[in-house]
Amino acid sequence: MSDKPSIRFAGPQDIDAIMRIYAQRFDSMDDPSIAYSLSDWEYYLLNKGNSIILVTELDGCIIGLVFAYDMGIWGYVEHLVVDTDHRKKGYASAMCECLMEMGKQRGWRLIE
Repeated sequence: MSDKPSIRFAGPQDIDAIMRIYAQRFDSMDDPSIAYSLSDWEYYLLNKGNSIILVTELDGCIIGLVFAYDMGIWGYVEHLVVDTDHRKKGYASAMCECLMEMGKQRGWRLIE
């Protein structure tokens, strides 16, 4: 087993893992009607547009995701979720660092 995660762009093949991870988010106070559905995720995975979905893999298993929008000169993070069994180990920070580097390359001045 490895402690070093790999972070990559998500693809349609990741939909089951994305749904599993997304179900573990900390927004239980939100109205369930605003939660992303399977069809929402499929849309964003197939029609990238200005959306960015990165997943973190550890030993071949997806353990986290970050979903953000490229707003031109800034980025907006919509969701950042790590599997409950892998929290507090720096994986969310690693995804944020990856997104910040990507944003720098895209000319973002700010990530919100």
